[in-house]
Amino acid sequence: MRVLLAFTHLRFGGLSTFNHAIGNELKKRGFIVDVWTNLGGPYRKHIRKDLNIVRVPDNKYDLIILSNNDVVSKLNEYEVEGFKIYITHGVAYKNDIPRKGMADEYVAISPFSHAKLYEKTDIPYANYIPQGVDCDRYRPTAPVNRKLTKVLSLVKSEQANELIKKACEIRDIELIDWYRSCSSSSIFDIPTAINEADAVVGWGRVVLETIACGRIPICFDINEAVIENLETDYPGSFKTSTTLPGTILPENIYRMGRCNFSLAAGYDPTFDLNRMLESFDKYDYKLSQYYRNYAVNHFNITLTVNRFLNLHAQY
Repeated sequence: MRVLLAFTHLRFGGLSTFNHAIGNELKKRGFIVDVWTNLGGPYRKHIRKDLNIVRVPDNKYDLIILSNNDVVSKLNEYEVEGFKIYITHGVAYKNDIPRKGMADEYVAISPFSHAKLYEKTDIPYANYIPQGVDCDRYRPTAPVNRKLTKVLSLVKSEQANELIKKACEIRDIELIDWYRSCSSSSIFDIPTAINEADAVVGWGRVVLETIACGRIPICFDINEAVIENLETDYPGSFKTSTTLPGTILPENIYRMGRCNFSLAAGYDPTFDLNRMLESFDKYDYKLSQYYRNYAVNHFNITLTVNRFLNLHAQY
């Protein structure tokens, strides 16, 4: 069976790493996997080690897993045929919101995005399939410390990182490093970096990778462009909270997961240094195995790919 993974770019971030994980899982199962992107990008050198990147897709595939409207337009130009599954990763940008006729099946990776598809599109039905992480690659390789000793920053913005840095200085906690989750200059072996830390700060896919490694996740970042777009298109969706964002705990992990551990889970513009310190104070090493189990049972890439293949099997 031949599969095409088609998405906009190969920049560093969740879009590339999610498709990379999907491709590797399909390859393990004996599928022939091609990768095509509209714009390319620096992540190419990493994904090409495992998967076949094509300059122009073939005319026909058994299954096409795609994202973004510009990709649909290009595949139509190339007259590429196959059973198409369109993945909506978020709803902050119009390029990520499909329309009826773009694919055979539609998938949203969070219940929040799933609900918004019905508000913003003419799609009669969409599936909710949570994104997955490779739980073999992202796994605990060392125990966390009983006391919060080391923090890893995987936020995108310098403003967010400065806040984390100050909080670590106040609490006398080692800030291992700041690897921008969107930067080509960052290390690629993220599982090793995560396993050196007790807690990791970031949002979105970073949280999934963190809990898969049994580390304590602190959900926080700053992305003003996304915030502005979301607040314009979905007024009232973002209500301030005294508990979110911050440390992911058993009492809020379900709600945060419903919004892909991102802005819509409870974005709070008042999140400041004191709130970060409070997040540090909620550190509990005993939750390490709980996080690991949660990732394996809810966000394992094997479960995600099973659901994609089930959609194709029903065709």
